[in-house]
Amino acid sequence: MSKSNWNRRSSKVIQMNPGDYWVSGGPRDAPMLQDGDRVRLKVQQIKRRKNWPRMNEKYKEFIEGSKDKIFTVKLKDGAVRGVSYRLATLVEEPMWYFWQEDLMLVKDEEE
Repeated sequence: MSKSNWNRRSSKVIQMNPGDYWVSGGPRDAPMLQDGDRVRLKVQQIKRRKNWPRMNEKYKEFIEGSKDKIFTVKLKDGAVRGVSYRLATLVEEPMWYFWQEDLMLVKDEEE
């Protein structure tokens, strides 16, 4: 999801209490990332989604070119229609938002 699409929806975002988050569209046990965590994209998981063929070509190029790269997370919290979520953007490439379930936490020894 691009930031321009996100900004159009931001008027529907409401404040939630810390800890009340659920990753919309994903499992409730998805990892809770923190700002500054180092992550890799779960490229195969992202590409298996049914909407992959309709995704923006620049997004697809970015995903395919990021297979082995490590990024730093910056989080965005909110809720739409009563469903809270926590999206993540990448400090190094802030154009795109990701569900937390699409990011894999990198351990210090992996860097």
